[in-house]
Amino acid sequence: MSTQAHDELPHVRASDFNHHIGREIDEVRQGAGRVVTHHGRPQMVVLSAREYEALLRDKATLERLRSHAVHGWAIREMEEGERG
Repeated sequence: MSTQAHDELPHVRASDFNHHIGREIDEVRQGAGRVVTHHGRPQMVVLSAREYEALLRDKATLERLRSHAVHGWAIREMEEGERG
């Protein structure tokens, strides 16, 4: 069975989230993201703005690293082709 990233976050039923929205927002602001479920299935992930911005930074960094790795691979392939 595969593990989803959202499995690590606390889960809350949509009805409970709606009923206790103030408390839930406070928890999320403190860095405790939530997976909101409906009939036991994840429907959305709620994160603080700070957590979301960190994800965007991490994504941009990962994409830059991937780009450099692919670019570096292409250069190595060309150099090896010239030598071969």
